[in-house]
Amino acid sequence: CILAHEYGHFLNRDTAGGATAMRVDIAMQRFAQSITNRRQIRWWHIAFHFLRFYYRIFSRITFGASRLQEILADRVAVKAYGAASFEEGLRHVVRRSLEFDYWMNKGISKILQTQQPSLSFGPVNARPSLSALDQIEYMLVEIINRPTDESDTHPSSIDRFTYTKKMDQGKAAMKQGMVWQLFKSKSKIYDELSKGLAEMLNDEAAYADALNKMDIAFLNSQSAVYAREAEIYEERARLQLICGAYQQALDDYEIAIKCAPKKDSAYYGKAVVLKASEDYQQAAEALKAAMDQFPDSASFGTYFLLGECYQNIEEYAEAEIAFTEAIKKEETAFCAWMARGRVLHQSGKYNEAIQDFSKALELFPESPDAFFDRAMAYIKLNQLDNARKDLEQSISKNASYADAHRELACLLLGESNDLNPDLAQQAVKYARIANASPIKQEESLSVLATTYTAVKDYPSASKAIKQLMPLLTGSTRSEWGEELSRIQALSNQGEPRGKLQKSL
Repeated sequence: CILAHEYGHFLNRDTAGGATAMRVDIAMQRFAQSITNRRQIRWWHIAFHFLRFYYRIFSRITFGASRLQEILADRVAVKAYGAASFEEGLRHVVRRSLEFDYWMNKGISKILQTQQPSLSFGPVNARPSLSALDQIEYMLVEIINRPTDESDTHPSSIDRFTYTKKMDQGKAAMKQGMVWQLFKSKSKIYDELSKGLAEMLNDEAAYADALNKMDIAFLNSQSAVYAREAEIYEERARLQLICGAYQQALDDYEIAIKCAPKKDSAYYGKAVVLKASEDYQQAAEALKAAMDQFPDSASFGTYFLLGECYQNIEEYAEAEIAFTEAIKKEETAFCAWMARGRVLHQSGKYNEAIQDFSKALELFPESPDAFFDRAMAYIKLNQLDNARKDLEQSISKNASYADAHRELACLLLGESNDLNPDLAQQAVKYARIANASPIKQEESLSVLATTYTAVKDYPSASKAIKQLMPLLTGSTRSEWGEELSRIQALSNQGEPRGKLQKSL
């Protein structure tokens, strides 16, 4: 349905000029940020007022035209698929755009910290961090339900849901799956997108790095004049952390502590730097020391950070205690319930983990991650019906959730037998969707090959294994090589496709 909306833009011939308008918008924003960072702007400066006036006129005209274009494109999609399908698709796009922003920001941060340009773009893990998930869930609710503002390039989601119900309704069935499935060979388009996004990341990172270093230079001059001002060193430490200069950041926090030993922020700042440098043991010790010295300052964020440190060094009992304290500080924090649930799962306390994931779902019933994590706990307890329902819910909330598709394929394959041959065919469907994602290709191809073998589609199984082999090493590669030989032998025997192997 959303692809139909995008097709509507081409059908209406309204895509011309968008790139130019975006470049003008970015240039004006950078101009404003640059003159601000020079600290030379005055309220009476003519360039400042010209920029304000021009930007206001520019934005009102372009944003208004953009909103109209979106409405016309919505009409094309709704006429084909109906308002209900449009709403489902738009909710999915809003969530994915928030996740994309997360990965872009993470990519920029990595470039700044390593001071090395990125050669390609691509998330190493399909699931954002828990603190990011917390923000994503809150922002999703806020974005979906807020009214349209004159500064919006698109009508608000809630307004679009309202007016699309009044349009001519189509009834075409909407297919679920990943856009990658539309491409015969996804590697070429993925590499092209990855390269283009990497160039964008490098440009944004270079610009941010220049601003940060300009601010650091200014703070250097300030520290020479105000040598005892702790705030100067704390701010410089924060910027050094962003730039990946961890030792310089720690040195600045030490100076800040000497300047203001009764101020707690620098003590906690040290812990943040240590965690960022992946020295989790030292970070936990720094946090505990700060909490002992300033017992009234321990906040939700403090306990959550402490829990993450303990979790990373696999001290799950301590992590559980820390996350429990975080929940006491803020009972409506989605990320805290999820974090403690995962720690309980890692500790083998699956029933308690399910309770925490259920609480997270009470806070955000649309969270695909909470459904997925609860399903994993149900699988550990062999409550497969509940696990299947949760995996299906996870997919319904995020149709691009490759992990959920892959796990559901495994679950269905495990339940399949001669009495339920359709389950194996369903497993193939979910395995193919999971494999359409460029993420975790080794796991997805393994599951796909196994499902094809189960339904005796030996040519497809052989193809999947051949794609898998270059990703493997050692004994695993040898085992799959033997499996490939076995499947090729079975394929040469001409056995019929679609039946289950009795061994499964």
